Formats: sequence, C-alpha cells, structure tokens
Amino acid sequence: MAVYLCTQRHGWQVHSKPRRGECDNDACTKSYDKYLKDNNLDASKLTEADILKMDEALGASTKEMLRKAGDDRALLYGGFAGGVRRLSPDKTIKNFFDGLSIVKWSNVRTDGAAAHGDNFCDTDIPLFRLGEIYLTRAEALYRLGDKQGALKDIQKLQDRAHRINIAQSVDLNYILDEWCREFYLEGRRRSDLVRFGLFTSSQYVWSFKGGQENGVGVDSHYNVYPVPANEIAGNANLHQNPGY
Repeated sequence: MAVYLCTQRHGWQVHSKPRRGECDNDACTKSYDKYLKDNNLDASKLTEADILKMDEALGASTKEMLRKAGDDRALLYGGFAGGVRRLSPDKTIKNFFDGLSIVKWSNVRTDGAAAHGDNFCDTDIPLFRLGEIYLTRAEALYRLGDKQGALKDIQKLQDRAHRINIAQSVDLNYILDEWCREFYLEGRRRSDLVRFGLFTSSQYVWSFKGGQENGVGVDSHYNVYPVPANEIAGNANLHQNPGY
C-alpha cells in the first residue's frame, strides 16, 4: 500500500498508482497484515525501528510524501505508528488515526533539548513571518495587475521549499493554493477563503462542507461569525449579525 495525498485545488497534487490495491481503508489493513505475516512480526510488539522500516517498505513515510509532492512543505504522515489508520474517514473523526497526520512541527527545542511535557507544545508560534510577506505582496500585486511581480514572489517561496514544479504563471486560484501549501494548520485558512469569496460558495467545496459527504455550498451569512448571546445581553449597542 502506498499513501498518496490528493487535495485537488487546495493543496498538493500527489497522484500515483498504489503499489498494492487502492488507497482505501481495506487496502491499508490488508497491506499491514500481509507485511506482518511476511516478516513474522507481532503487531503488539513492534519497535520504532520496525515501524519505520514498515513505513518505508509500504510507501507510507513522510519521506515518501515529500518525494511524491515534490515540495518540502508536504509534512504529512500516513504510516502505521499506532496501527492502521483510516485513510478515507467519514465525517465522524474519532482520533489521530483518522486520515493523515500533520508533522509540521515538533515539540523539541532548538538545541535538541526536551520540552517541559508531552501534553502541551513549547514551540514558539511565529505570528508574522517572511512567507506571509511574500504571499501578501504576491496577492496584492496580482490584484493590481502586476502578474509578473506576483509570479516572482511565488517562485521565491517555491524555490525555498525545493518544489519540483515551480510555477510558470499564476492566477488568484493558484495564489490561494500557495497560501494553503505555506500556511496549513496555522489558523488562517478560513479568512483566506472568505477573502477570495470561496468559503461559502459552491465553486469551492471540500468533504462534508455543508454537511454533505462530497461538499456543497452554504449560505453566505456564514462568512461572518455570530455575535455571542451573552455579549449582546451585556451591551445594548450590539446587534446579531444577519442570518443568526
């Protein structure tokens, strides 16, 4: 089994034929069981070395993700640490083994020392970094009509990430994709989609958007949050946003 990420327009295109079966839950289980049997391994006694070797053999390591994506920012893990994960989970996400895991950060200090504890991360969060400056300028330049200026900024980001398929042209959809590739899980995706007019629209859907498995558009009033009832109760000058 090989784990491949296909995020369509909003991330990496990592299409390839699996080595064993299709990329679904049953294929993962069959590949896992076969590997254990072929290598005479007990699932309850796997060491870290066993799991790393298995991930490498079955194409489920982060290294494989990076190779297939052709982009150093595709820091995802679909391997077997902890057991078989559901690569095609339904809308009921139960634990860390539903879907791919993101390994964008590690809870280790710059000098390699251990953090205070395992429950909370000590890693500093950059509130404003160079990648955001390049992307903000690229988007602004494009909206002002300077497509070549926007392209140069996008190319700088991609070159830093050792991306194989460097952009040769850009449009707003591509710039939105680049925001995703650079800033996934950094708390800004919603605001980016709202700004591009795609958060609620049916032009851009994802799994279970609007409560449907294949995604549907929703009413535009969801572009803004509701004002909490306790805030309205405590301030007569506040009014609820339309639609709530």
